[in-house]
Amino acid sequence: MTPAEIVNRWLSAWRDGDLEACARLLPDTSVVHASQPRALAGDYRGFEAAAAYVRRKAELVGPSFSWEPGEVIEVGPFAVLPFRMSAGDRESWWQVAVYRIEDGLIAEVWLHEEPEATGQ
Repeated sequence: MTPAEIVNRWLSAWRDGDLEACARLLPDTSVVHASQPRALAGDYRGFEAAAAYVRRKAELVGPSFSWEPGEVIEVGPFAVLPFRMSAGDRESWWQVAVYRIEDGLIAEVWLHEEPEATGQ
């Protein structure tokens, strides 16, 4: 599969709540590098840690936190995906995720978004 196909499979699994498929695509050797919000900035190894980051981020942003992916752009072993993030009617902002694919799995992810976009 191509990097874009792997990322699209990841998104589908996440949206469908198929956590087993998510964990297979983002194994314990994977690292997610998050820069925002500052309180949660850091590296998260494996699916369980990455999912915990997303849950904590949603708690900080509030119950109306949502995201909508754009189109995947594939460049070599990378897939780049913009996300429109939202905190309901309060605000919205962009995040860009860069996925490095290795041996058909997500090896590394960098999450870049506007500093302090959520006011955190």
